[in-house]
Parts: sequence; structure tokens; C-alpha cells
Amino acid sequence: MDKLSHASIVDGVLLSRAQFRVFKHNDPESLEANLKRVNRQRRGGVLIVMEGTYGMTGDLANLPDICALKEKYDARIFLDDAHGWGVMGENGRGTAEFFGVQDKVDIYFGTFAKAFASIGGFSASRKDVIDWIRYNARTQVFAKSLPLVFVKSLMKTFELVKAGINRRERMWEISRLLKEGLLKAGFYIGSWSSPICPVFIPLKERDIHEIGSRVVSYLRQKGVFVTGIMYPVIPKGLFMFRMIPTATHTEEDVELTVRAFESMRDDLKLDLTISGEDLNNIKKIYGSVQHKVTVT
Repeated sequence: MDKLSHASIVDGVLLSRAQFRVFKHNDPESLEANLKRVNRQRRGGVLIVMEGTYGMTGDLANLPDICALKEKYDARIFLDDAHGWGVMGENGRGTAEFFGVQDKVDIYFGTFAKAFASIGGFSASRKDVIDWIRYNARTQVFAKSLPLVFVKSLMKTFELVKAGINRRERMWEISRLLKEGLLKAGFYIGSWSSPICPVFIPLKERDIHEIGSRVVSYLRQKGVFVTGIMYPVIPKGLFMFRMIPTATHTEEDVELTVRAFESMRDDLKLDLTISGEDLNNIKKIYGSVQHKVTVT
């Protein structure tokens, strides 16, 4: 299981009562080391569990390398693509389509609660695997089907997503404009691999609760609704916003957001220069930071 897997994945792994190991986030070398150890005394199947597009950080799973390791060590892949399904790939089929390895994923999980703006989700795999899940998973055996109103709306949403190339292109453009604007304003931006926009603020010994409440309140008063993220979700000494631009946002929305961040920076006297220690934490956990870094 990838170290940065969503809490729901962690709960599922724990509830399965299976033996499990955690590999470093998006690190094929760490994964291979674990696969080697498992294969020395292997007694059954091996399932590599991870996300496709990581919803908190915006980076993508290294699927080409991980799929190669899957083949090498006779394992299977479970891909939770909640944030990639409907968004990533030429046809919106997800992160695996984006990398051209959809046929290498053994169990593909998607949700209707993100790009499809509804409820529910699905698992896609071979018929025998799906039949096993259908007749053994308590969430399937003792649950009802989705309400018909959601099923009907999702049928229409599927049509919109399949024909949504222009909307996806628009979403990527809005994401690019937002990230470039915030980067120019001096903010540290996480991965550019997906439309998700993580914005980091170094605390500089300031109280996390004070800064957190002030920056969130400030932005909301400026018309920008954001949710703040702090330790233990991210390393100590950092505060983060996660924003997800959509195709319905406009250039005016981006300009308003960037101006709000700029005025927040000035009015709250935020020092955006990140320390070497903080930079190392970000790189280690979230990957490289897209910023001309000044290390103190």
C-alpha cells in the first residue's frame, strides 16, 4: 500500500485482516524491495494498492514503473482513481488511460462523487473478480442499489463526460492560469501533473491554529472558499490549501483568487520563503515543488 493512500483505503486494508506492507509514496524502488521480501515466503496473491491521482497533493501514481513491477513479481494492482476518473486521459477514463496502461490495472475503482457530482462508485475488473466482490463484500450484500434519480442523472453525466474533451481542455487551462498566478505571487505550488492545485504556506514559528483560522477566514471574506490542511495530514511547519479548478471557473475567478492571495500575503505579513528543512519535507512526501526556491 502506498504511504499516502487515502484514509478509506487504509481502513479497508485494516478491515481485510490481510498482511500488508507500506511502501514510500510513489517510489518504485521501495515497492520493489517490499515485493522481493513478500515473494521470499509467498503463500498467496499480492495486491498493490494505491491511488491514481492523489487528491491531496495532485501528483500522479508512477503507473508505468509500478505496472512493470506488477508483471515482474506476479502481483495485481488495485487502483483507486477517485480524482482521475472523468478528468485524466484523453477520454476522461482516468489516470491509467493517461499513461496508456489501463489494461494493466486488475481492479479499477472510481467514484461518482467527484467529476460526476453525484453519489456512489464502482469497481471494474474481470467477471469472476466482480462476482466474488458482489457475493462476499458486506457493503454489497447488505446494501441497496443507488436511488433511481441518481442512476438516471449519472446516465446523462456519462454522455457528457464522454463528449467532454473541450471541457477537460478548459479545466486544464484554468488550472494552469491559477497555478501560474499564485506562483508569480510567491506561493509554493505542488505538483503540476493534475488540475489539483496545492498551495503551501510556511509557518515560520507562528502558531498553526492562529495562522490557519486567519488565512481561511481572510480568503472567505474575499469571496474565495477554501479549506485549510495542516499536521498530521502534512508535515509540521506548513499550512496548505488544496484547490480544484473546474471547467466552469472563469479567468475572472482566477484573477479574483490570485488578488485575494496577494492581499492576504501582504495584510497578514506572511513570509513565504520556505526553509531548507520544510523544502526537504515537501520534496520527500509530495515530490518536487514547482517554484524558484530561496533556501534559508
